[in-house]
Amino acid sequence: MAGWLGRFRASYRFMRVDRATGRETGILGGFKQGGTIDRDLDTETKESGSVEHVGALDIGADLVRVWLDAYFHATGAIESVALGTFLPSVTSRSYDGVASTSTVTLTGRLQELKQSDFAQPFHLPVGTNLVAYARQIAEAAGFAVEADDSDYENTEPLYYAIKSGEAELAASGSKLAVVNDLLSRAGFDSARTDPMGTVLMRRSSGIADRSPAWSFVEGKDARFLRSITDERDTTGVANVVVCVFCGSEDEGGEQVTRVGVAQDDDPASPWSVQAMGREVVARYDYSEYATQAEANAKAEEMLASTRSVLRKATLSHVYAPISPGDAVSVRYASGGLAGTFGVQSMRIELGDGCLTETGVRAYGRA
Repeated sequence: MAGWLGRFRASYRFMRVDRATGRETGILGGFKQGGTIDRDLDTETKESGSVEHVGALDIGADLVRVWLDAYFHATGAIESVALGTFLPSVTSRSYDGVASTSTVTLTGRLQELKQSDFAQPFHLPVGTNLVAYARQIAEAAGFAVEADDSDYENTEPLYYAIKSGEAELAASGSKLAVVNDLLSRAGFDSARTDPMGTVLMRRSSGIADRSPAWSFVEGKDARFLRSITDERDTTGVANVVVCVFCGSEDEGGEQVTRVGVAQDDDPASPWSVQAMGREVVARYDYSEYATQAEANAKAEEMLASTRSVLRKATLSHVYAPISPGDAVSVRYASGGLAGTFGVQSMRIELGDGCLTETGVRAYGRA
């Protein structure tokens, strides 16, 4: 493993990847140094990019994998790191009388699930393992999948693809929409891909539950630039939460609706109903059965989360071995930024030092 605190020279390698096997079949020439790769958990496909290519790029249905080759000056060691595996498409071309240069758009592989749909409606009976079914959908589409273990099963029949009769549709649209709906119901994050193109299905967890994958520390060995942005967003703070559960305890039984309500009456809270002089309500609907006690407990849980202020920061740094979803520790006292944050987005510049602009987030008590 490279010591990423050392100085290195960055170069980039573009490999052709056979779609059927996932294996690299050769180096692709003609790509110019420069361009960007974006990773963003707020987007459906999670990854994208843009690079310039000289000459024709014709690789049929195959994929492009981008590698960073880092040469470390002090030791002479070389570390190769995959930056992403993409669907390439030529979106524009220019010709100067001597050579043709094309802009190649790189799209994350989840685009394949986004552009695919189910030919027939289907439903999942009570007792289906939802994560296992989501995995089955992705694997049937030709993806390698890594999924956390889950024994979560639905307590109500779920209908997908096309509305049939009076049945309530759980989700419609693409296979990606269905996969993400199944994962959400099981308490998982939406699907994302790793740099090799493998689909990751990970259980949702708070930042405090993750060990930091990297530390950005102020000082002589700092790997980030002094200029940062720091924002606090209170628009999501609510002081009343309503959780509505609608479902039957047994398959085919009578539908029962339970409503749990929680209210912020804390005298020390600046966001309480009394302090604000009004109610700010957040409502959550669940298509499943719950007892009244369970509905009340869920409302209290959601109230605690909605009384959190979202803090967002952006910092620029040379390449670090982190990915969206990782936790990172930031200790930048003179910049007023310290704590453990979750990586939300990254823009990687394919140039000297592999300069990266990383957006991080954390929630704090309102």
